[in-house]
Amino acid sequence: MIIFCQAEDGIRVLVRSRGLGDVYKRQVFRYAGPGNGTDSARGIVVQNDGKILFTGEMNSSIHKEMIAIRLTPDGVPDLKFANNGLFILNISGEGDRFGFGIALDAEEHAVMTGGAVREGDTNSSIITVRLLADGTVDESFGMNGTVFYQGDAGGPDYGNWVSITPDGEILVTGAEADLDGSYDIVLLKLSLIHI
Repeated sequence: MIIFCQAEDGIRVLVRSRGLGDVYKRQVFRYAGPGNGTDSARGIVVQNDGKILFTGEMNSSIHKEMIAIRLTPDGVPDLKFANNGLFILNISGEGDRFGFGIALDAEEHAVMTGGAVREGDTNSSIITVRLLADGTVDESFGMNGTVFYQGDAGGPDYGNWVSITPDGEILVTGAEADLDGSYDIVLLKLSLIHI
């Protein structure tokens, strides 16, 4: 038996039965950005309170923008996060910005990584961004809430995954273009240094 319904808020609920007593419910959340192109989510993490955070990118018709979306445990946008549940990375330049990985630190600040073309560059750098609990950029992190890394070959470089150590160090894995035109594995360790 399959029961399907579409709510006005875009949440779809699907309930299936595989037999005696085996019933499960599936909810689907969909987001379509303002542009005519592909929107994608790649990294996901669940907070201690059950809220769901994921990162990816949306197409803005001009280029791709790194985003984070936070949903309540019920699967609806958390209106207390960023702009009605949606964070859009705002950095200068017209290049694409992709979100690939997301993790939570001990204070449940979201740390995201991906790739972004900075103003004046032609290829992407690894970007790491930290958000406060309300979905605003943590200005105390890096430079204006972001840390960039570009290898010697000048990119394109991408951060694919992020993890936080018990000591609060941020580990980012990804791909760094090499001088031969292929990619090498890169591991970045971001530590707070008190001056």
